Amino acid sequence: AATEQDYVDAQRAAAAARTAHEVAESRLRALGSEIQAAEDTIKDFQEVRQMSLASAEDRVEAAESTHKALLAAAEPQEAAFADAAGQYIVRAPVSGMLFEVPVTDKSYVERGQFLVSIYEPASKLARAYVPVRYRDGLKVGAAARLDVEGRDRLLSGEVAKVNDQVVPLPASLERRLRRHEGNVIPVDIRITEPSDGTFLPGDTGDATIER
Repeated sequence: AATEQDYVDAQRAAAAARTAHEVAESRLRALGSEIQAAEDTIKDFQEVRQMSLASAEDRVEAAESTHKALLAAAEPQEAAFADAAGQYIVRAPVSGMLFEVPVTDKSYVERGQFLVSIYEPASKLARAYVPVRYRDGLKVGAAARLDVEGRDRLLSGEVAKVNDQVVPLPASLERRLRRHEGNVIPVDIRITEPSDGTFLPGDTGDATIER
């Protein structure tokens, strides 16, 4: 009886061992699947990483190629600009004489900035103040000569306008006259020979008008 019971127990133990083995194999297969899935994920990640690196390298190479092409295209323009440095001619839309140059040599200028001020001497008028007693001898078109302080040559001109209004002599000119003659007549004189020279705003001098 004891031997038979031992046999039954041994069978039960063997069955339990087989069940445990099957469970262990099942778990091992599941673990193997998880390991394979992890390896596949790692492989996919590595492939994506390699693709990303390759794509980034391609973009870098493309940017470098574009940069080199732009530099190559700019070289002729830079060379032409360098050759023209100091020889570039700025052409004004009108003829005239330089009055003011607000920029200096090799200074930086902006778009729209004035480089020089030009005026046509014939459009400039000198204002002369003539004593009232000479009114009858003043005529438009009469020849005139201007002796401007600081100029070596007389300026040729003509009377452009004889103002009708009689005004007091400006105080700034009283010191130029030996004696004050009261009111004066403003007379505008236009330069007729620009080659003789010119005058600037604020210049003073003497005018001689032919009668």
